[in-house]
Amino acid sequence: MVGMPPDKKLTNFVGAPIPGMSLTTEPGSRPWEQPPQYNTPKEALDSILPNIMSAEVGRNMIEAMERGVSAEDMTDGILLTGFSEGKWSVDVAVQMALPVFLGVINSVENLGGEARVDSDDSKDPELDALKEAEYELMELTKQESEGANVLEDAMEDEETPEDSGEVSLGSGMMPQKAPEAMMGGMENGMD
Repeated sequence: MVGMPPDKKLTNFVGAPIPGMSLTTEPGSRPWEQPPQYNTPKEALDSILPNIMSAEVGRNMIEAMERGVSAEDMTDGILLTGFSEGKWSVDVAVQMALPVFLGVINSVENLGGEARVDSDDSKDPELDALKEAEYELMELTKQESEGANVLEDAMEDEETPEDSGEVSLGSGMMPQKAPEAMMGGMENGMD
């Protein structure tokens, strides 16, 4: 508290929960400790998507996005609020994440707004490095899949083992007489 203005020293604690306060409420008295109102993602989505897709909510979301809030942040807020109000359980919220996210984006775009998918204005260098690494990994995966297609095409163009009189044993080609020579050596040792 050193270095704080005198009027801020005590007001920071006003309204803050007391340590251990959450342990003093009656178990089951919180909305999220009760059975949820909606038990399946379909039921929950049917209840909130019309609201998300409404023009009034869409305009509010556009304003929030213009201020820097992303669709991802809005989705998290919607799902957390529904859970904390006892509308759905955590597992239903996880299953609803993608449809709600897409609903937020569609609502904004249907009203002519530009949807912000995630927060691009991150000042966290570790997060920026992680995003860059993820992008590079996606590019490498894309290049590998293209390379695999070229390899498959090249393998299809080669002559088949039946045409050459050779049998494929996995990593290379071996003449048909090789197994007989090996077996001949083994037969002599087994007699």
